[in-house]
Amino acid sequence: MRILHIADVHFGKRGRERDILKQLEKVVNLCLQMEVKVLLISGDLFDRPDLPLDQKEAFLKTISPLLREGIKVLAICGNHDRGVGGLEGFPFFQEPHRIAIGDLIFYLFPFDPQGSWQKAMASLPLEKEAPCQVVVCHGSFIPPGTAQIKKELMEDQALYWPIIPEQIRGLPIDYLALGHYHNPLLWKEGETICAYPGTIEPLSFKESGPRKAYLLTWDKELKVETVDLGCETPFVSFEWCLGVDVTEGELRNKLRELAEQRGFFRVRITGFCEDLDRLKFQVGEIPERVKVEWTTVDLSMTKGDLLLEKFVQVVRDRYPPEEAHLLISYGLKLLEGHVD
Repeated sequence: MRILHIADVHFGKRGRERDILKQLEKVVNLCLQMEVKVLLISGDLFDRPDLPLDQKEAFLKTISPLLREGIKVLAICGNHDRGVGGLEGFPFFQEPHRIAIGDLIFYLFPFDPQGSWQKAMASLPLEKEAPCQVVVCHGSFIPPGTAQIKKELMEDQALYWPIIPEQIRGLPIDYLALGHYHNPLLWKEGETICAYPGTIEPLSFKESGPRKAYLLTWDKELKVETVDLGCETPFVSFEWCLGVDVTEGELRNKLRELAEQRGFFRVRITGFCEDLDRLKFQVGEIPERVKVEWTTVDLSMTKGDLLLEKFVQVVRDRYPPEEAHLLISYGLKLLEGHVD
């Protein structure tokens, strides 16, 4: 039996409807081509509970080939789509369920604002009932050594329903199908294989690189493979050092060249400029799909301060631009009392 695991589709997200629809079509085609028997969607299938009727109809039309072919779709709600309705004929679970398919048993634990792992276990106790058992839930599992997950979820104020490793170990779970964290991660917790597939289409600069799904194959033992979904519109970050990667005169055109490419772009500008306000005026309006972060050292702030002017001149004369940028940045902070 083959099972495809995805999560965090966020279907209907404003401004990204087309891209997400294309990626979902890709998932449906993969299921048909790989003869998948079950598609797991572990939460946030929709971006909001008040999804417009036309978006619901577009979703049901996209997913309908799977239902016609008898492919099971097990989708649970996440924190974004709890309470969504109007999906007649589509199995969207908003309460805990236990479902047996062949040799496998699936335990479904949808998101609950007041939920916890302990409450989930009390609502649907786990027992060893089948050769392979899969738990599907939407929550914040923070594996040891992965502080980045906690950091990103805390930044988004989305550290919901925390799960700790000790709660998983020893339970009869062969595969823990997670949703909520938006980047792919596959690891083992004791004997349990745990997986966050991440979003099927990047939704922010935190989600870089091709999107993933996980293909589970059960034939008396469980094997898990990574499937590359690519993406429709990537989020790409650059760092350009003035005087090294780009000159002040080139910056305006380089930013506009980026905007002509497919994607959303974030550019961090480092290095030196003689006058940052003047440089920003020369660059003009930033293209819509380009975000600029100015970390440029503005040398105009040193004018009239003999100590700072001498310091900047000595560093610029002795070091290459990348090293000089760091030295002058730190130096100006240490000597900031000399700036008017």
